[in-house]
Amino acid sequence: MFARISGYVEQDDIHSSQLTVKESLWFSSRLRLPKEVTKEQKHLLLMQLGGRVIYGGKLGLHSQIMIDYFQGINGISPIPNGYNPTTWMLEVTTLAIEERIGRNFQNYIRIQNNTGSFADSICSTANNCVWCHHLFYDPFSNDNKEIFYLVFLFLTFTYYTFSGMMAVGLIPNQDLASVVCSDFYSMWTLHYGFLVLKPNMLEWLTWCYYISPVTWTLRGIISSQLGDKESMIEEPQFNGIVKEYLKANLGYGPGMIGVSVVVLIGFYVLFFGVFILSIKLLNFLRR
Repeated sequence: MFARISGYVEQDDIHSSQLTVKESLWFSSRLRLPKEVTKEQKHLLLMQLGGRVIYGGKLGLHSQIMIDYFQGINGISPIPNGYNPTTWMLEVTTLAIEERIGRNFQNYIRIQNNTGSFADSICSTANNCVWCHHLFYDPFSNDNKEIFYLVFLFLTFTYYTFSGMMAVGLIPNQDLASVVCSDFYSMWTLHYGFLVLKPNMLEWLTWCYYISPVTWTLRGIISSQLGDKESMIEEPQFNGIVKEYLKANLGYGPGMIGVSVVVLIGFYVLFFGVFILSIKLLNFLRR
């Protein structure tokens, strides 16, 4: 229904970097009006900066319905003869015009909605625009990035929880277990390759880098979200694309997402397994 009555036009002529060429063409063609739609049937959903809806409804022949609507607002200058309705509409709906006439267009359209003038068309068109926005412009829409992010987030919370459980199972009292966990977490954070980049680490300390679970969390999240980016970085310290920067400075090459997942699952199994063995074999209870 949306494609039959409405068209979606962004104010800026841009191409989203999150879409492939095929997706962009499909999106544009999907939102074009069919040839059988007459001028009298066309609708407009006009939004100001911040997504504030200030008009929603039919345009009418030569946009006369829309023109009559805005000319009906006190303080709005009538459209000159022969003037382009689109240009006039954009000129009379600026924030500066709102301040000059002392009226908020969004509040005005709410008053109009109470009379039922534009309510149905606004709700229908707005809902479809929001749906299209989330469908095509979600930053995680390509390559299952959102799924990878949630997987690494889940594994990270889990291994932190199980490492604490393991410490409690292995150490006689809770206070000492808390101190030991704090030391381990500090070591993980210090050697996970962000505060001190892996190429800058002392060679005899690189083993700390590989045994830190946080290393594999960071590697997995950054590789899954940014590993395919080819945007240019032009800085004095580096000149090249994003994925080359990740390889040169963080050591994150291609094909490491799956490896990171497997390693984190390994930490998950190790910590939980040691916890199970500790509560089975060790007994710190005193009579």
